[in-house]
Amino acid sequence: MIEATCPLVHAAHRAVTRLVREGFHPVIIGKRDHVEVRGMTGDLDAFDVVLDEEDVAKLCERPRFGVVAQTTQPVDRVRHLVRLIRERFPQSEVSFIDTVCQPTKQRQNAAIELAQKCDAVIVIGGTHSNNTHELVKTCARFCAQVHHVQTADDLQMDWFASVQIVGITAGTSTPDSVINAVEQRLLQITLVPMGVKMAEGLLWVRLTN
Repeated sequence: MIEATCPLVHAAHRAVTRLVREGFHPVIIGKRDHVEVRGMTGDLDAFDVVLDEEDVAKLCERPRFGVVAQTTQPVDRVRHLVRLIRERFPQSEVSFIDTVCQPTKQRQNAAIELAQKCDAVIVIGGTHSNNTHELVKTCARFCAQVHHVQTADDLQMDWFASVQIVGITAGTSTPDSVINAVEQRLLQITLVPMGVKMAEGLLWVRLTN
């Protein structure tokens, strides 16, 4: 048996355990049905999961709230919801442990910078990857053309007919081999139009880890 759980997910589990032990009612910021959140709450007798302002509005008053986050949630969303909980329950003690993993924070910040420079962004990752979906949402705030792919085979020629700069980013669990294959396929598309009129001087930007 090989233990393959991310150490940062283990850290989030320990944070929840500590808060419950200290008498806080646990609140998880994340997707209720996500496997990571289910793992964090599976042994708890009572807990709440919130993902937006409506969920916070449904919380019942408690003397003490202990708040942690699914490790792949955007840190801006997490901080916003923690602030709302504190505003809604000013008489309650709210203890927040930031369990968003550092690679996720770095990837989100880099994605914002990347998307602002590009005509189109390719986000590589699995369809069930939460941090990949969050990258898609983040890039879409700053770039009008964002495409989520799992492999190089998902790339479509017509996406690049009128763009000059293409950005590439990927979810934290996406293998380097898949990222490299997408990059190579983009190069082929650039050099071999295959009947599709490509913009001259098409460039791509690779987002480094």
